Amino acid sequence: MAMKYMNPDGEIIGNKLVGHVEYDSELGECVVYVDGKPYTWEDLGKNISTFEGWQVKIEFVDAGDELD
Repeated sequence: MAMKYMNPDGEIIGNKLVGHVEYDSELGECVVYVDGKPYTWEDLGKNISTFEGWQVKIEFVDAGDELD
């Protein structure tokens, strides 16, 4: 079974998110997919606001690479 990173309401499970970025031409911006669900940067910002003051690490890896 695949690991889940967000509850259906957008609450982050644990302290890690894994997803992928796609450009949405209708919105004219990138969308981040976490657990198969799309989030705009604004939505994602609301979801991570509980981590205000924490450090963040963003790592980009090839789609074929394994994530830990």
